[in-house]
Amino acid sequence: MTMTTKPFARTALLAGALMMTALPAAAQVAAKVEISAKSNGERITVAVPTSLMTSDDGMEKLYTALQRKAEKSCKVTIPMRIGSSVTVGRCTRKLMNGFVADLDHSGMAALHAQRS
Repeated sequence: MTMTTKPFARTALLAGALMMTALPAAAQVAAKVEISAKSNGERITVAVPTSLMTSDDGMEKLYTALQRKAEKSCKVTIPMRIGSSVTVGRCTRKLMNGFVADLDHSGMAALHAQRS
């Protein structure tokens, strides 16, 4: 390499190194895990952003979202699939218990125990 190409080569190497470290961090922020639970013979699956499990506020938001998903599933999705109505309270509890168990996160388990 000549003296004029060295600065460019160093800059390119540095930029490449920064890109390689930034990609895993960006992927980690956007990472999701699928959890599922079963009620009335029907499995409901939800994609959960793992970034929400890093703070109390995030876990509260996630818990509320899971609760809404469980209720909607018990009011609409499951009855539509099985062709009859279900007991919404019991169905929602079963789904929430399953979601929290499948998530296997101590903070979420503690929040669920507190709210149940």
